[in-house]
Amino acid sequence: MSTPPGRDATAPHDGRRPCYSRGCWALRRVHTPSTGGCPRLFAVIFWLTTVVMLGVFAVMIYFIIKYRFNPNRKKAHFSHGNPKLEMIWTIIPAIILTVISLYSKGVWDTYRHGNPSDTRKVARILVIGEQFQWNVIYAGPDGKIGKYLIYPKPSDKYWPRNADGTPFTMSYKDY
Repeated sequence: MSTPPGRDATAPHDGRRPCYSRGCWALRRVHTPSTGGCPRLFAVIFWLTTVVMLGVFAVMIYFIIKYRFNPNRKKAHFSHGNPKLEMIWTIIPAIILTVISLYSKGVWDTYRHGNPSDTRKVARILVIGEQFQWNVIYAGPDGKIGKYLIYPKPSDKYWPRNADGTPFTMSYKDY
């Protein structure tokens, strides 16, 4: 298919027009190093499933045409199958799934824990979720975050005192 007039073939798909570019069949371009092998993993799984689907459809169409109704054909004889063939079509998908799971575990580990060869210093931040906003507090030059929402205690130096010098406290019994 050709690109329609007035549309750049390399432009990302905006969802409003039919997709004519390669960008619709692949993930967006990677802009962060943390995504690592995610696009490659997606492409491997996508093309593997596409090839398997096309192969299954081709075999299915072949057998639909080969064994279509014919009044001159004799009745089929039932057999219990072929154990060797059944072992093959069970073991091959198991091997493929094992390889994909090990590859995706490596991608996931790199995504979650970072690249082990990365020597950059990790930024320390404190993220506080509130009802309508997120507050982010970055560490100071010393690498420490400090205190946030530390409520005063009666043992603190500047806690209000009663006339006799004891820390002022109030409980439900005082009402």
